[in-house]
Amino acid sequence: MSWWIRRKDKEGKQHLWAIDVDPIMVLIIFSLLMVFIIPNAHGASSLFMFAGFICLLFAKVSLFRRGVFISWGPSRMTRGYAILYRIGYILIIGGIVVRFLWAIGIFPNFVPINPHQ
Repeated sequence: MSWWIRRKDKEGKQHLWAIDVDPIMVLIIFSLLMVFIIPNAHGASSLFMFAGFICLLFAKVSLFRRGVFISWGPSRMTRGYAILYRIGYILIIGGIVVRFLWAIGIFPNFVPINPHQ
């Protein structure tokens, strides 16, 4: 995916710049930043799991575009999508662990935010 910028210089000549933008990396960076901004463990774990699901979705869509609809693991993916696939599972498992630790009381100082106080 590219971001295209058209500009005219002082003489009226047009210039076209194509800047490569990877939407998956933007999504991952944004999701990870949001995990650290959300102040409670329940919200952070939900965001971890959502970001992991999005990573898995992007990795699987790369296979769907090539006509591979059934596959187990990242063996048929390109190297970049295989890494994204593994990151997705790491985020999901991390979210489950954080939610479990929050549920059993390891994170007692993290309380859900009540906006109606």
